[in-house]
Order: sequence, then structure tokens, then C-alpha cells
Amino acid sequence: MIVVGLLIAYVLYIVLFGLAPFTFSLGDADSFRSIYQDKFEGFSGISRVTLWDIWTNILYFIPCGFLIVLLPQTYSRGWRFKLLLISGVSVLLSGFVETAQVFLPRAPSVADILCNWLGGVVGGLAGVLFLAALPTLKASRWQRVWRRPVAGTMAGVYVVLLAVAIGMPLTVPRDFRNWNSSYRLFLGNEGTLDRPWQGAIYLAALYDRALTADAVWTNFSAGYGVDAHTKRIQEDLVFYYDFTEQHGTIVHDRSALRPPIDLQISEKAKYTWLSPNGLLFKGGSGASSLIAPQKLADMPLTYQKELSLETWVASGELNQGGPARIVSYSIDPYDRNFTLAQQNREIVFRLRTPVSGRNGAHPALTTVDSPLDRSVQHLVAVYRDGVTMLYVNGREHARMVVQQQLSVSDMLIRGLGETFKWLVYSVLIFPLGIASRFAFLELPHGPGRLLSLGLGLLGFFLAQGLRVLTFNAPLDPLLMLVGASTLAIAVVLLPSPSCVV
Repeated sequence: MIVVGLLIAYVLYIVLFGLAPFTFSLGDADSFRSIYQDKFEGFSGISRVTLWDIWTNILYFIPCGFLIVLLPQTYSRGWRFKLLLISGVSVLLSGFVETAQVFLPRAPSVADILCNWLGGVVGGLAGVLFLAALPTLKASRWQRVWRRPVAGTMAGVYVVLLAVAIGMPLTVPRDFRNWNSSYRLFLGNEGTLDRPWQGAIYLAALYDRALTADAVWTNFSAGYGVDAHTKRIQEDLVFYYDFTEQHGTIVHDRSALRPPIDLQISEKAKYTWLSPNGLLFKGGSGASSLIAPQKLADMPLTYQKELSLETWVASGELNQGGPARIVSYSIDPYDRNFTLAQQNREIVFRLRTPVSGRNGAHPALTTVDSPLDRSVQHLVAVYRDGVTMLYVNGREHARMVVQQQLSVSDMLIRGLGETFKWLVYSVLIFPLGIASRFAFLELPHGPGRLLSLGLGLLGFFLAQGLRVLTFNAPLDPLLMLVGASTLAIAVVLLPSPSCVV
């Protein structure tokens, strides 16, 4: 019954983890078929799968396959039947979660299902090997002699691994190698249409290099008029919008680099063309590229460590939040390559790098001197190899230096998103509780569990202490509470060998 309970709990965990953050929405789609075709990546997307996606999705389903093998109903069946059952359960469970993700700000794909299936099979094979070795482990004489030192060694080894995972600094690149080329470019909103920005935009440009302070001042001095392009920096432009159309629903990319990233103004957008140039957004869904911008994906921009994003805007309201997206190369509120936005009277710039994560928010650069007002203002975000700067009207207003060293746990959190921070720590700490419990299985339940918890807490504090020393960071009380709770749960749930068979 313990194995059945653990399997049910882990299946619920898979569903909850897979359906977070539970913000179900149809977006602009008018049917399930249309949203499925728009968001679900078939076999054609396998070539874009990253190594991160592969191994995290495999690890995700290993415990599920392992527990299925230990079920009383499958214990006496052959290994071929067990692996066939695991394959079916893994594909069905993963397929359900991935299908439901089309209504969420997630990226469901066939590749995820295949990796989940492989993870289930790997866990099943581990379970088969465990059952094959179980008679040897149950030889009472040797079990009593060797279990405690072997389990203690296992716990010690895992403490070392845990210390490396959460406390060992690793050098992380600060370039754009983790950008997602399937995202679209948006003006005045986000892909989920729930971060609208109100105001007028007169010019928007992206450079694949970091503009110097002098270059920023040159562009500011050139202004945003119809003839501004003759006085501006023209080299290394990726896209350039001057909003001189004055009518229609297309915003044309005027840069010389082909193919252009023309933007379509949504039918649900509330907008007005301005004369002689400019586009006033009054709310609604804004404008966006109809497909992922090919030249952003093909440019060496994604392999460099520099860019500059520039706009001339006039905010329509100074109490906009979310933050409200002015320019965004993204898919939803949690996944982006870059975003320039407004949070009340502050400017926010998020940029995706291996350090800042998929949301570009850890850290993000935000002004603190409330530079925004209702007038037309020149905003420029500049990034150069970990250094981010925000300029307003030609003058620097904010600067941030991104650290280049992260632990394995930090990288996991940046990859999955800050929402899963405590879940990542729980997954890393849970095996320590299992190893600690094995060291005292021969003792009565009460003292054995208390000693197991004490051993686990000691190992966890040692690992956390290494993080404090190497990163010069204070202890996180909430993290300590999560660690202690996870260890307690692991110690209480682990059955004795007699309960497994």
C-alpha cells in the first residue's frame, strides 16, 4: 500500500508540475483545433530541442517507472510486461499533460512526450534491477552487518553531491545561446494579450551590438521625425520601425536587413495612426509578427553578447503595471528573449541569458528614479556581456552587472522559472532523507526516524553552509524550512524492505 500511495502522490506531482501556473486560456483562438495547431510542436520541432529539455524531461518520469515496477500487481510479472506497461502509462500521462499545456503559457511538444517515455523506461529498468538484487539485500546476517556503513556512505556521498549542486559556483555564459527562436515580436502587449500598454510609439529599433553612450546621444539628438533616419546610427540595425504608414493594419520594418519583420495590428487592438508618424495604442492586443522572425533566429545576434533596443514613446498612463509591454520578443508572461516595459513610472528591461533564465527576470534591470512622464521620451536598453544599461533622453538612468557564477540548483531554477524554486530544492533534498533512513532501518521506528532526520539535517546544513561561504550569501530561512520539511517527509514515507515485497 505504501508503494501504491507513493505512486499516486508522484502522479499527482507530475500533473501539478506539468499544469503550473494553472492560468488556462484560449487566447485569440476560437477552437481547440486552432490553439492546438498554433502551440503544439510536432515532430518538426524535435530539431530545436535543447539538451536541457531532454534530460530534465527524462528525469521527470524516472520515479514513475521505478514505482510501477514495485506495485504488488506487477511484482510477479515478467520484465517485458513491466516495461510495456510503463511505456503505455508514461505516454498516456505525458500526452495528457502536454495536451493540457496548450491552454497554458507553456511549450508542449512531441519531444517532451518522447523524453518522458524514455524516463519512464529508465526508471522501470532501475526497478527491475532493484528487484533482482533484493534477495541478496534481504540476507539477514550480511544485511545487518553491512547495511549501516553502506547506507551511511551513501548518505555521505549524497551530501557531497548536494553540496556541489547548491553550493559550488560554476561559470555561466552571459550570451544569448538559450534564446528560443520560435517566439514572436510584439508591440503594446504580450503573446497572451494580458499585459497591454497604452501610449504612443514613434520609433522602435534593434541593433545587434551595444551602442556607446555617444551613439545613444546621437540617436537622441536625431529625434523621431520622418527624416530622423538620415541623422541616426544606421549600421547593425536588425529591425527599424518609424510608423510613417498613417493608415492600414501593417507596421513595416524599414531596416535594410532582409527578410523584414512586418507587424500586423490585431483586429482587437484599439489604435490610432498619428501624423506625420506614430501609432497610438489605447489598449487591446497591440501588434505582432504573424510568425517567428526568421532574421532574429538566423542572425549571429543569438551567439553574441551585445544588443541595443531603442524606442521613442509617450506613455498614455503613468499607473500601468504588469509590467505593461512596450516591445517584447516573447511567447507569454513567463518566457521571453527580451522585453522593454513600463511599471508605473519606472522602465523595466528583461533579457534572457543562461544567467537570467527563461523569463529574463533574475535579475532584470529597473529604474528607481521614476523617469517616465507623459511627454515623448527616448528609451534605450543596452547590453554588453553581462552589463545592462537603461538610457532616458540620452542619459544613463540605471546600470546592472550580472554575476557569471551560479550553482547547479540556480541553473535549474533559472531554466524552469522562479515559480519552481522550492520544488527544485525539495527534489534535490528528498534522496538525502532516503539515504539517511536506510542507515537506521534496524532501530525501532521512533528512534530510527529521529536519528535519520538528524543525519539528514546535518548533511543539509553542511551543504547549505558551503553555499553561504562560496556565494557570500545569507541563510534563507524559507529554504531551511523547505529542506527540513522535505527530509521529514522522506524519513516518514520510506518503507522497510518487508513492506516493499
